Amino acid sequence: RVARTVRCDSGSPGSRLDNLLVVDVEPMGAKTERVLELIEEEIRRLQTELVMPDELAKSRTQIEAEFLWGIATNEGLAQQLAYFQTVAGDWRYLVRHSAMIHGIGAEDLQRVARRYLLSTNRTVAELVKR
Repeated sequence: RVARTVRCDSGSPGSRLDNLLVVDVEPMGAKTERVLELIEEEIRRLQTELVMPDELAKSRTQIEAEFLWGIATNEGLAQQLAYFQTVAGDWRYLVRHSAMIHGIGAEDLQRVARRYLLSTNRTVAELVKR
């Protein structure tokens, strides 16, 4: 009830380089400090509590659905084959994608959150409408 939208993306600046986790929030009247507090609270939860199995299953299903939707056309399939050949060095990653996603567990997420989601790694940008 603090934000209109919250989006996360880890594809910047590109898949061949170390990526950034971008959390993009469009506040709904809340001050930037409050939004940051809530984001930090969620990060602390990721670092200290395991993601619930149903939440993990929901995320996996969403990732899988988006992936399958993306390869539903010849163009989408060609793009993914080229992407995996370029980034992973093997177009066959396309057929291993699902197994890789399903192989990520709650402990893996917690380990990564503890290692990378540190306040010392954070940059905050606030866009102010004038």
